[in-house]
Amino acid sequence: MNVSIIGTGRIGFSLERDTLRYKPCTHAGAIQALINIKINKKNPLQWNFICDLDKNKLDEIEKYIKKNNKNIHLQKTVDYNDVLKAKPDLLIISTDTSTHYKIVKAAMKSGVQKIVLEKPVALNRKHAMDIWNMAVETGTHIWINYERRHHFKYMNIKKIIETQMPYGAPVYYRGWFATGNSSFYKTGSQNEGALLHDTTHLVDLAQYLFGEIKKYDGAIYAKKSLHKISTLHKNGVPGEIWTTISSKFFHFEMEIMFERGRILVGNGFFQEEKAEKSKYYKNFTSLSRPQYFADEKIKLINNPFFRLYESVINDRYDTSFLKDACQNIQYLT
Repeated sequence: MNVSIIGTGRIGFSLERDTLRYKPCTHAGAIQALINIKINKKNPLQWNFICDLDKNKLDEIEKYIKKNNKNIHLQKTVDYNDVLKAKPDLLIISTDTSTHYKIVKAAMKSGVQKIVLEKPVALNRKHAMDIWNMAVETGTHIWINYERRHHFKYMNIKKIIETQMPYGAPVYYRGWFATGNSSFYKTGSQNEGALLHDTTHLVDLAQYLFGEIKKYDGAIYAKKSLHKISTLHKNGVPGEIWTTISSKFFHFEMEIMFERGRILVGNGFFQEEKAEKSKYYKNFTSLSRPQYFADEKIKLINNPFFRLYESVINDRYDTSFLKDACQNIQYLT
């Protein structure tokens, strides 16, 4: 299976150098990890093209790949059309969001059948729906990189919600994202805004956990530094998704209230409280003292990027993921 990548910046490759992140933590790192363990012996993964407008980035990723594949014939280019002419078996697009629309459409027109696209799908609803419609028409499988869908922590929460064990049914959720970004919406060519860049993860997580959103509304508060989206899902669960900009710290969390408990989950932590006989009030039930669990070291088999590409390689495709990702743009623009 020939693999090519267009865009080798942060999530494409460069974050592999972040010593605090679990590995792999980029698209290129995931593909290389899968090559190293020879995951598909019948149709082994192999690099074909690497593409980026920045030649220095191309040199860096070339060095990384050749370190592990010394005899590889790796092709470099600054023109994504060179990549599409070769019609790779799997194409990874991790470029700036403003370029997604033209590159994805060109890839589908060229006959590429498997695409992994970095989030968000596009900058506006029209472009997102065009991509959706063309994918349906051409039969192209497009996976969107919302990594929490493949993180065991959130997958376990989804099972808790579906089985209603041990907390009962969910009754409400609250998401919150704090970022140093200075604007909610796109400003200039290099800033797509906090909502599309960051809050998109919370909206997708809400869709993944609670299903399709039936109603939504948005408003800005607190001297234009706080944004809220109110949601109501088709299953009746209401929620709120908050975004703070110009924050002095970076933070992601979701709180889920159940009939008999509460879960607070976010980057690096998981906290649960169960309803039990109160220690403070006679004939009352209270939530237990919070049990806090820090994230364990993520092994390769549980790595979100590994899970994503394992589903791609084995062609386990769910069209609802792309549909959710396209609707996501509507809620945030």
